[in-house]
Amino acid sequence: MGFELFVVTNQSGVGRGYFSLESVYVIHRQLQNDLRAHKLEAFKDFAICPHAPSDHCLCRKPSGQMIKDLIVKHHISPKHSYMVGDKLIDAESGHNAQIQGIIVRQKPAKESDFPFFKTLLEFAQSLQA
Repeated sequence: MGFELFVVTNQSGVGRGYFSLESVYVIHRQLQNDLRAHKLEAFKDFAICPHAPSDHCLCRKPSGQMIKDLIVKHHISPKHSYMVGDKLIDAESGHNAQIQGIIVRQKPAKESDFPFFKTLLEFAQSLQA
């Protein structure tokens, strides 16, 4: 449908010392390779918050900072963008970056006003309507 795809992820395991940031990069490279091997569109970029929740950083979701940084870096139109995730903080992160937050998961998030879809395919089909 012409959308560019990005990953915006909290990786508090790095800040907590469970694994290294390099390990996160290795996983992301493998994800990209797997997508390309299946002739699928790879992600254009990754935004990673490596901090622990106790660090109270400015980038950790539900802050919209990582999304805002991607918008500036890649000249993205917020009006035509979505933050799609399986947790309420993902949708809140989109809202905090002034883009539409979407929740995709089998069961709706409790007490949420964000649009909800059971699958990514269902969300994609809603864009075509």
